[in-house]
Amino acid sequence: MVVGCPVGIPNYRKGFDVYDASTGIKEDISKVVIKDGEVMPGWTDEDSPSKASGRAVVPGGVKQALFYLMISDEDTGLSKKQMIDEPDVFTDETDVLTVTVGGTSSRGGVVTADEMLTLELDFHCRKDGLANVHVEISFSNQFYPADYAFTYQCGNGGW
Repeated sequence: MVVGCPVGIPNYRKGFDVYDASTGIKEDISKVVIKDGEVMPGWTDEDSPSKASGRAVVPGGVKQALFYLMISDEDTGLSKKQMIDEPDVFTDETDVLTVTVGGTSSRGGVVTADEMLTLELDFHCRKDGLANVHVEISFSNQFYPADYAFTYQCGNGGW
């Protein structure tokens, strides 16, 4: 349960942002993944992997994705630094894809307005197909977790 969160009122971490730095997704999908703790369109969780219009799809030629985690220097009334837990990264389609996690945020840490953290995801295809990749970044139960998802295309994606 999230501490200090009134029932029915989201408690997102204002000022916490995640940016896509290198996934090779289509230009019509925002490079802003999380803004003020909330997921942006195209990066929401889906029941099954898809290449639908408006969905963030990482092509199979991209073997590593890089995301920047940062705290905005805008005045939000909150601290300019935030402790994050170790990111939870997984796929439901383990027969298609394995994901390994690296970067300066891989074991958790402190994100500040002066120093961002990186999240590096390495993709290892096991067979052709599509796989949802889920990423959740939590804040020691101070705020709602910041979570996002995208489709990874192994090989020709089963098409």
